Amino acid sequence: MTHFGILCPAAMGHLNPLLTLAQELQQRGHRVTCFQVLDVQQTIEVAGVEFCAIAPQDFPLGHTAQTYQQLGSLDGLAAVRYTLQVFEQVTKAMLREAPAAIRTAQVEALSAAADF
Repeated sequence: MTHFGILCPAAMGHLNPLLTLAQELQQRGHRVTCFQVLDVQQTIEVAGVEFCAIAPQDFPLGHTAQTYQQLGSLDGLAAVRYTLQVFEQVTKAMLREAPAAIRTAQVEALSAAADF
């Protein structure tokens, strides 16, 4: 069977549908690994999907909550700028670390969201 990898933003609107897909693939006998930040490790593992941390030094536990808290204190152009800064930080970390993690895990097929 195939070893699938999942790479998507940590937002539940992206993660939940892909975890549903992962569970269906597993029911069909495939292996699935989700490459993600530490804050969503428990969600992924509760779904029964393998987890591989990406950039834990950049995104330690609690980072996502801090990011949303900071964003919630902003509005208008400041909020847009902060959001773009966060997207840039996540994208750089994923581009830096995900390829090696995917190779190491020996993933054969990858499902990735285009939001990075």
